Amino acid sequence: MANGGVAFHPASGVDAPAIAAVHATVRKRLLRAALRRGLMSADDAQTMANWEHGGGFSVDAAVRIEAHERDGLERLLRYCARPPFALERLREIDTGHLVYESVKPGPGGSVSLMLTPMQLLDPITLSLSKGSRR
Repeated sequence: MANGGVAFHPASGVDAPAIAAVHATVRKRLLRAALRRGLMSADDAQTMANWEHGGGFSVDAAVRIEAHERDGLERLLRYCARPPFALERLREIDTGHLVYESVKPGPGGSVSLMLTPMQLLDPITLSLSKGSRR
């Protein structure tokens, strides 16, 4: 660009297998970096590497917000700034067990969900986990 800015152009010819390959590489490199820096144990990294549905990582860019779309940018920032869960509803039983108290009853009428710290990181655990309800 003449003014020294960056120009983005839509990619063409990028198919699902290519995106999946990039996704797998990103996940592998991020987990390896977290291990090197001592941010997680080898067991936890292996668990995350085996998670379904991308293991908590996404490289999907199907939805985008243009720089001039102020309303869209505000919605995105509000979404990113919100906490993933209410901390006041989370308590630690011991180093390996957490309990999350939900506002709405889950399957079977339970409002308490017992999780390991790794399960808490799994974005789909809270909606799909049924066996660990107490």
